[in-house]
Amino acid sequence: MDYTGIANSGTDSTALSPEQDQGCLAHNIRLIHIFENEWRDKPELVKSIIRTILKLQGENTIYARKCEVREVSIRAKIISKWKSSTTKR
Repeated sequence: MDYTGIANSGTDSTALSPEQDQGCLAHNIRLIHIFENEWRDKPELVKSIIRTILKLQGENTIYARKCEVREVSIRAKIISKWKSSTTKR
């Protein structure tokens, strides 16, 4: 992982340290660049991206492409709400 401060960053992440990038590539290592402002402003997003890269996301993850949108009747909503309220006790 490469953490780059704002003062050191350029417009292209590979321009920051081409030797690191090339060295990692030569050894089949994926180098992840994290910029200071990304970590400061959106740490949870950065952590989520790292977990995804490292395949540490839980098995309970449901991806949007595996879902479908369905219209739910009022009766189904009421039953669902009643079931959830009775199981919380």
